[in-house]
Amino acid sequence: MNSEKRSITLRGLTTLNMIYLLLSSAMILVSAYLTNHFYDLHFPQGLGQASTLCNINDFFSCDKTTLSAFSNLAGIPISLGGIFMGLIGVIGAFVQSEGLEKTNKLLSYINAVGCIILFIISSIVLKSICPFCFLYYILSIAVAALFYLKSDYSLSIDPKLGGIYLLLLAVPAGLMANYYSTEQNKKEALGKQYIQQFNQLKDYGKPLYVSPFRLHTSGQKFEDAKIRITVFSDFQCPFCQKVAEELPKAFEGFEKDLEVQYMFYPLDNLCNTKMQRSLHAYACKAAYLAACSEEKFLEIHDYIFEHQNELSSENLDKWEKDFGLSNCLENPKTADYVQQSLNAGTQYELRSTPTMIINGRKLEGALPTVHLRTILKSLLEK
Repeated sequence: MNSEKRSITLRGLTTLNMIYLLLSSAMILVSAYLTNHFYDLHFPQGLGQASTLCNINDFFSCDKTTLSAFSNLAGIPISLGGIFMGLIGVIGAFVQSEGLEKTNKLLSYINAVGCIILFIISSIVLKSICPFCFLYYILSIAVAALFYLKSDYSLSIDPKLGGIYLLLLAVPAGLMANYYSTEQNKKEALGKQYIQQFNQLKDYGKPLYVSPFRLHTSGQKFEDAKIRITVFSDFQCPFCQKVAEELPKAFEGFEKDLEVQYMFYPLDNLCNTKMQRSLHAYACKAAYLAACSEEKFLEIHDYIFEHQNELSSENLDKWEKDFGLSNCLENPKTADYVQQSLNAGTQYELRSTPTMIINGRKLEGALPTVHLRTILKSLLEK
């Protein structure tokens, strides 16, 4: 060991080495989250299973980058590389070896360059930044900078250590590739089953009532769109909230062929005469607020679902003023919109919310987004 050379790891658990250890540990945690998110998105077990922790808005979104072709190599999530880099950093912090410091220094530089390339691809090609990926980029560049500023050892790969590292990376990569292939085959088989079952559902025909309220419009008449979706929903229904959050993801890529109308179906006997008792005491009033303005409907729809746990008569009055509206509860036109939606439920023998009518066929409850997209794709292929 050359005592004149500056080192990160060859002087024991110094302050520099502790910083390296903490940065490497953080890289493992961030990469583990991204790996878990990758599998949750590609192979969901239920609606809304994937974490929304790092989906801040349309631009700062983990989902867009995770679902892109740049997120994996042959089914192996690139976040595995992040776990690997963090792991060799932890090993390097505890094992005093000149060859290990040289190897880790070189790999940290390569990793930092890769992060910069991925950042450019994400921001320019995908037009979306994954916040957790960005955090990993910062950690990686910090590790590379630490080596650049505080380590005098040259860049090289120790042959024996390189073989160990290759094995350390190849084994989990092989397992992940096999898992991805197996799950992909299962997903495709299940998707075919959903399509077959969907096609066997009763066709209720075109809606007798077309709602003026849209969750998405391509500018076509509802009946002219290739994919026509009617969503019956209740603002106080927790599962309806999940569906409202997931539908925009299901619609990605289908926007120009899609018309999605919203039907108010509050499970509240204040306005729904089919209800013997009220399951959701504020559902009718929430529906009246959303139906009060066609122009502001989507904004109000999203806001109410986002603040569903705050629903109360007082808050609905406050939100009415916040949106610059008045007399929503007393307005006959608003009440008529809600009643027309409730009446439309009779055509489809509606029994619960959420319910979607897709090209005349009824889906009660909800499907995981990936399988709903499979059905939408099959409708376009027809």
